[in-house]
Amino acid sequence: MILVDKNIEELVLKSNLITNYNSENLGCVSYDLTIDKILKEDEEVESYILKPQEFVFIKTNEKLNMPNNLVGKIEEKNSLMRLGLEVSGPVYQPGHKTYCFLRMYNYSSKEIELKKDFKIAQIFFETLNEIPRKTYDKDQKASFNNEEKYLKYGKYENEYKKIVKD
Repeated sequence: MILVDKNIEELVLKSNLITNYNSENLGCVSYDLTIDKILKEDEEVESYILKPQEFVFIKTNEKLNMPNNLVGKIEEKNSLMRLGLEVSGPVYQPGHKTYCFLRMYNYSSKEIELKKDFKIAQIFFETLNEIPRKTYDKDQKASFNNEEKYLKYGKYENEYKKIVKD
C-alpha cells in the first residue's frame, strides 16, 4: 500500500522518516526531494549547467530513515520529464539510512540549469506486509547505508573495476 500525505507526515513526526523535511514538498502520495549538491566527477557544486546527453549525480537535502516496514521508490517529476530530464535512483530498503544520491540525465537538445534546493524527484513510500528477516542496516553486504558523502561504487569498486573498460 502506498502511503498518503497524512501517513508520510505522521512518520516524519514519529520516526524522523525524512530529515530536513519541508511540508511544502509533501504531495498527496509522495514527497519532493530537493538538490543539496551536484556531483560532477570529484567536485560538489550548488549549481550546474547540464548539457545535452550529459548526466550528473545529485545529493539531496533530505536524508531518509527508512523504518523496517517500508520501502521508498524514486520517480521522475512529470514537469521535469517534459523538459527532457530523466532522474533515476535506487529503491530505498527497510532499515536504510542515507541521503539520496540520484542520477540526472539530460536527453533534450537544450542546456538545463540545476540549482541547490530545486525540486528534482519524488519519492513514494510503500508498506510491506511483513518485516524482512534481514533489513538493510543489518546486511553485512549493504554498501550504501549511512552514506553522507557520495561513495561512487561503494563496496563493489574492486568488482566493477574488472568489468569497466576505458
